[in-house]
Amino acid sequence: MSLHRFFVLLASILALGVSRSAEAAAPGDPTPKPVSLTFIANEGVLIVGSTQKVLIDAPFTESYGIFAVPSAAVLGQIRTATPPFDGLTCILATHGDGDHISLEEAGLHLQRDTRCAFFAPTAVTSAFGKLPFPADLTERMKSAAPGESPTRVKFGDLEVTAVPVAHLLRPPTMPPPPPNVAHVLTIDGIRFAHTGDMGPHTLDAIRRSVLPGEHIDVMIVNVYFFAAETIDSARAILAEVKPQVVLLAHLGPNAPAKQAEPILKLAGFPRMIALDTPMQTYSVSREENGIRIEKR
Repeated sequence: MSLHRFFVLLASILALGVSRSAEAAAPGDPTPKPVSLTFIANEGVLIVGSTQKVLIDAPFTESYGIFAVPSAAVLGQIRTATPPFDGLTCILATHGDGDHISLEEAGLHLQRDTRCAFFAPTAVTSAFGKLPFPADLTERMKSAAPGESPTRVKFGDLEVTAVPVAHLLRPPTMPPPPPNVAHVLTIDGIRFAHTGDMGPHTLDAIRRSVLPGEHIDVMIVNVYFFAAETIDSARAILAEVKPQVVLLAHLGPNAPAKQAEPILKLAGFPRMIALDTPMQTYSVSREENGIRIEKR
């Protein structure tokens, strides 16, 4: 065999091997599809992975005159369990305020979406039981117990941990704040924590909680957590939990980007992204340098 023919044959063998290796790797090692996160309004989000679809702090209808609410069209989609709100794994509520959950609207969804579960603090689920819905709906309710201990539940292959974290303080003229939890869950390898209306006065409780050991990738935090008078405590709490990215929520309906601007410029905090556009969807993926979040 001539030297030329030898190298031609060798190149053909190598090319065939590379082709077959690529074919074998394709079905067994697909490129992971990013998780999608859609901001609904206020603190409501829809997180969708390959097999799970979770709605947090929505649906709701109460603005209290100052907060953003979902549009009538979006509320209709949630109520009737139509895309993108069909086939939910569960609805999670961090607490019972009307700008985070409407039990009437959630109940209407649960009637249509017969495999969807509901998980919230006991104060919320007990109130649901008083509404005129069929008994089978309450059978799909899971309650986060009061106190400092976390409550862990499973919905199929999805585990959700409700970590008690105190609500923002309120002035004496208002009713006392309700029980509030941070819902922690992993979807397609991305670890999310939705902290509801967690207040920045909770540093000692956070240190005692399981949150610092949960390896949070994406943490949803309300804008009032970053009040100037308690900013050092807010910085200390996030230093304890160490999320890679903070999604800034609970922005008002008027000029939310302007409201978020000074907070996004704060030093000593994780990377922050403002949730300021209702029904904006983001892709969330893990890369070599950490979590990547970009608008779709």
